[in-house]
Formats: sequence, structure tokens, C-alpha cells
Amino acid sequence: MKPKALVLVHSKWCPYCRIAIKTAETLSRELKIVFKLLDIDVPNEEEEADLYVRKYGQWSEDYVIPQLFIECEDGTVQHLFTGASNIEAARAKLKALKLA
Repeated sequence: MKPKALVLVHSKWCPYCRIAIKTAETLSRELKIVFKLLDIDVPNEEEEADLYVRKYGQWSEDYVIPQLFIECEDGTVQHLFTGASNIEAARAKLKALKLA
């Protein structure tokens, strides 16, 4: 599987999301892939964010953010983590999934 994009479900008010954004930005630069933010408080992004979390993440009516996903060129999507994650843990997860 070849990575195509990182997708982060977040909100501007969430302090852990700021950490996740930095981690995802670094990963996307390292992997040379697109980085997409979906803010749960922006009406035109909320529905897509909910779909990602419902289908691939850790879903509940009041789900936890941030949640980071990686899309692959073959159309598969993997959930990388929920909550703040440091860059080393994120790299290890990508390696375990054979995506890095």
C-alpha cells in the first residue's frame, strides 16, 4: 500500500489537536503526501469528519478528537491514532502498518 494523504479530524479549541497537527504536518512532509484537516465545528467539514470516524475510527456520538487517518492509493484507509501522539509513536505505527 502506498500512502496518498493524511486526514486529521480536529477542532480549533482542542489543545491536543494542536499537537496532532504538528505531528501530521511533519509526517506528510516526510512521506511527501497531502495533509487534509477536517474541523468538526465547520459545517461543510463536520459531515466528512463524522464519516471518517464512523467508518474507520473510534466512533461514539461524542467521539474523541483528534483522530488521524491515512488514505492509500488503493482506496484503503487506516486509523493511525486518537488523541495527541508524538512523532516517534506515529512513525512506529506507520512502520507497523508497512506504510513507511
